[in-house]
Amino acid sequence: MLIAMLHCVPDEDDPYSTVRTMSEAMPPGSFLVLTRPAPAAEAPTGAVPAEDLAAAYALMREASTGSFHARPQDQVVQFFDGWDLLGPGVVLATKWRADETESTVISVGVARKTT
Repeated sequence: MLIAMLHCVPDEDDPYSTVRTMSEAMPPGSFLVLTRPAPAAEAPTGAVPAEDLAAAYALMREASTGSFHARPQDQVVQFFDGWDLLGPGVVLATKWRADETESTVISVGVARKTT
């Protein structure tokens, strides 16, 4: 489970290679779960006021010594290369429960290793 972690790893540290190395050590049947904060441009309308989201991301960037990377959706999906991504895919956390009414800017993905 890589919950609230990968946005702290800068691209120059190659987070994809890190996840791939970890994945190779895991046996078939294992699961990979990760979350990510959506970039401000991908935040759903009305989920969080844009200025509040920008302020929150600035605080996270400061708290993580400048290493905060809200990667776009297509880059996050790449972490699941070689895995069987479960439905509904990498989506806002609220999409995993049909009865959820809360707003969020956090996306979640869950995948199963088949080979």
